[in-house]
Amino acid sequence: MKINNLDTNEYLLGSYDEEFISEDSFSLRRFPSSDSKHIKNEKKVSKILSEINDDTEYNLYCDLRLRWDECMDKVMVHYRGNTKTAREVFEEVDKMSMAFDEMGLVRGNHIVACMSNVPEILTLLLTASRCGLVVNFISHKFDREYIRKVFAETPEKKLFIGTDDIYSKISSLVSEADFKDKVIVSLTDSLNGEDPYDKLDSKIYKFVNLVPYFKKKDPFIMSYADLLDISSKWQSLDNGFAKRSFYTASDAINMPLTITYSLERGEPKQIIHSNKSYVSMARSCDSDLSSGKKISNVVSLCYVPTYSNTFFSTGLVSILSQNGAVAFEPIYFSKFLLYSMAIYNPTNVYTTRSILIENAKQMLAKPTLAQGALENAYIISTVDELPSKNEEKFINEVLKKVNAGNKVLSFFSGSTVLSVMGGSLEFGNVFFTPLKEKQEKLSPVRTIRDDFGLIPSQLVKFAVLNDYGEELDYEQYGKLVIDSACSMLGYSDSYDNKMIKLMDIEGRMWNDTNRWAAILTNGNVLIKGRYDDIVELSNGQKVPYFMISDKLSEVDGLLSCEVVKPDDCDDALVAHIEFNREDFNVSPGWAESMLMSVGKKCQESFSEELADKIVFKVRPFGQSFPLTIDGRRDVLALAKEGIDDCYKPNIVDSDIELIPASTYFSKENRPKQKVKVNKLDS
Repeated sequence: MKINNLDTNEYLLGSYDEEFISEDSFSLRRFPSSDSKHIKNEKKVSKILSEINDDTEYNLYCDLRLRWDECMDKVMVHYRGNTKTAREVFEEVDKMSMAFDEMGLVRGNHIVACMSNVPEILTLLLTASRCGLVVNFISHKFDREYIRKVFAETPEKKLFIGTDDIYSKISSLVSEADFKDKVIVSLTDSLNGEDPYDKLDSKIYKFVNLVPYFKKKDPFIMSYADLLDISSKWQSLDNGFAKRSFYTASDAINMPLTITYSLERGEPKQIIHSNKSYVSMARSCDSDLSSGKKISNVVSLCYVPTYSNTFFSTGLVSILSQNGAVAFEPIYFSKFLLYSMAIYNPTNVYTTRSILIENAKQMLAKPTLAQGALENAYIISTVDELPSKNEEKFINEVLKKVNAGNKVLSFFSGSTVLSVMGGSLEFGNVFFTPLKEKQEKLSPVRTIRDDFGLIPSQLVKFAVLNDYGEELDYEQYGKLVIDSACSMLGYSDSYDNKMIKLMDIEGRMWNDTNRWAAILTNGNVLIKGRYDDIVELSNGQKVPYFMISDKLSEVDGLLSCEVVKPDDCDDALVAHIEFNREDFNVSPGWAESMLMSVGKKCQESFSEELADKIVFKVRPFGQSFPLTIDGRRDVLALAKEGIDDCYKPNIVDSDIELIPASTYFSKENRPKQKVKVNKLDS
């Protein structure tokens, strides 16, 4: 899939000339969606989907309860040196279920939760599933007016649950909303008396129970212990719980369970997932479908916010369904991941590419700490963001330097192909089955993803369409659409999916992921950037930003390239670039030299019109990109930076002049005279 010149008809969606297309031309095309190369046994898949749809009284609680039935004394939860067995977790679920019943919560009621990553979130999730409740997981970092809106639109204000580390930041809003009951969970509730990592944590957060303080100010607040104590009818799992005695709610499988949020661009967007979504995700990870080994011996750390569906689908359901253990980390900011890994020593880690790159740089600075933290970590994946090949190469080289996973593997195999979620995650764990990519794709020498693609779930159908709804052939980029049992119910209250449904020219209904992608001949999928991240040229051709980034990333020494449309100049595209100082000797003029290379790449690869639009902003290796509150690269912030400190490399023979972007776009005719060369390496 080589691209010589990006703005050509051959590679771009909807850019062909309709005069040369007959009515029958597309009947001769191959339909990758019909081949279903990733599905190994269609009869088995069909049978599984029928079972999920037919057992309507089934739910996520039932599924995980039965999966753990034979290993109830196995550790399920790790929390800062403390553990909980499956038996202890399910007993808490039983108590919480009885408490909710006595508090008057009934099937279909909504709970609002604003919680850091603590074990009690798992208890709440399973209890909500068992009782037929919906939990709306918000963040205290959302805009205050948006939080007010969420509270106002909550159908019943029966219960708010928060954690004591963040409750004070939204306590006035909670009081204003007048919830019937309020429960505050302390970060210390699962610590069994003390934080064994106090010396490390106290520099960032002191683990002290703040609930008594809040209860003095508001007598209607309950602690977590108070909540569980409400249950007077609780009985142990050993006392007569028949396997199907908890299958009580009619149509439980289709009931909404979680409302989570996507913050990729702008205002938070509510995403609703049902029990069926999560049960299907769990089933797709089983070895008979994923052809991967069971991961019951892993400790998994999902370093993403709790209001993200990634946290529940990837961090909890996919791991717990295989009897793996999950680690809960309440301290969340970009530079703490390495320390969290030192605390938990996890087998696998999921986080955004931006946070992983940030911590890979820390690993270079603190290799001793990194080696101890990563000795078991042989599955390291990014979620929600697509790393470039250069970024993945950098991550793998750092992991190799610190001997990641050396306690588990006899050789270094590189990070697992860094699983891309993003919009596709809203439609289920489409491209995520733990260990499958590790087992099928990597070899001791393979450390860079090279058109192998992401391995899709067996329970998913997909296609790549052009703007006219026609299915594209293998290895052609277009819009990725999905049909999956794992899919969300919809955005906000749109249970009918009106906002995300798309019909192709054959009359088939799909969920629209809004992602560029190509289906490879091996049946896997290459996902790229957002579908609406494009620049339209004067001839009507559309060039996706990812094609520009991919081409520029071929320059040696370039680590990251993020292309954005600046807010202050309609004619420009800004390529924010970061060079890997590990790859070359830093010397005076190195930035000019690298900019000469990317400038030449522009001239060689792009049309004159496209190359004319692109200016560059160099970001120092030690300075991270701005991040959103969920740890992703903040393209809106990059766009707001505008063209200040951006430059246009003008190459004359072997010399380079760096023209400030504001000067370059300020005149109708581009400046031809020499301008002062700015030294960027300072």
